Amino acid sequence: FGRGAYQINVPPPGSNGPAIEAAGIVDAASGFTIVSPGSVALIYGSNLTDVTGQPVVKVNGVSAQLQFASATQINFLMPSGLAASEATVTVTTLNGSTGALVQTAPAAPGIYAGSGVQHSNGTQVTAANPAHAGETVTLTASGLGDPAAGPIAQVAAVIYGVSGNGIPAEVPFAGPGATAQGVFQVNVTVPS
Repeated sequence: FGRGAYQINVPPPGSNGPAIEAAGIVDAASGFTIVSPGSVALIYGSNLTDVTGQPVVKVNGVSAQLQFASATQINFLMPSGLAASEATVTVTTLNGSTGALVQTAPAAPGIYAGSGVQHSNGTQVTAANPAHAGETVTLTASGLGDPAAGPIAQVAAVIYGVSGNGIPAEVPFAGPGATAQGVFQVNVTVPS
């Protein structure tokens, strides 16, 4: 036998590789299993991190930007430029790698639950605290489409088709939110 250089990755004894739950990749705002380029997506599973705490997530071979990672959940930004109707998402840690398919669409809008619709004073719009005609409210959303592909304002106006009594609402602003990449702000004026 000659001398040579070989690399063998042996996981530590008793360690488990990462696993993604069935239907475990979803849009962060809607919770639906269809995601779009530029949106925040979540991966649910087990052993998604290792001792470094930094898994590597790739979508169709392109590294994704992580926003949060724990053993059971990863929040990441879907890369721009996804053209197919599904994408392969892989999670790699020191303990191994796993992958799953997720459906993709040019846009897959979702409004964040909880504080996803707010009055201009920052309070939540609810049945007990409704929006009124002429008021501009703020929607916090994800999945409005690939920011690299064009103006989000036009996409938001068409997708949401927000109306009151059948009258289309004005959308004075739709664009990146202030909280995180992949989170969008849509200001909507409630029709009179």
